Amino acid sequence: MNLSFYESSDVECWFWTPDEFAPDDGNGLLVVGFSGTAGNSGQYSGGDDFMTAMVGAGRTLWNPQYLVLDFSKLTYSWGDNMTGVIGAARALNLLGVWEDEEIPLAIVVSEMCREGLATLIDNEMSLSPRDYFVESVESGIELVKSRK
Repeated sequence: MNLSFYESSDVECWFWTPDEFAPDDGNGLLVVGFSGTAGNSGQYSGGDDFMTAMVGAGRTLWNPQYLVLDFSKLTYSWGDNMTGVIGAARALNLLGVWEDEEIPLAIVVSEMCREGLATLIDNEMSLSPRDYFVESVESGIELVKSRK
């Protein structure tokens, strides 16, 4: 039986990097973008696992020094399984072990996900959304570059 990541949810993923921050130059920046709907309801289960896997794959393949998650096209209102996606982006390696140093991270949000993610990050992860949330990929790049 053939398997497909895309059968697990309606979430889609893409990877992008600005030319000046190519991953192979030791100063790489990776943007991982998602669209679709994620959350804990049965209809959308699997989306967060897919997203965690894609963030981990991007970090493993390109080993970026900076990371921007683009959730601006993602619909999300609730579900604490999304902590895995953000954890994979912040500092978890593929073995699920916290690394010594967090990778600088920005999260691009929109009206489709801002409130749900703010509640998740504040209540479940004890982090401040203000430290991570931006309105555009360009603002995210500026934020992460200012942190290292």
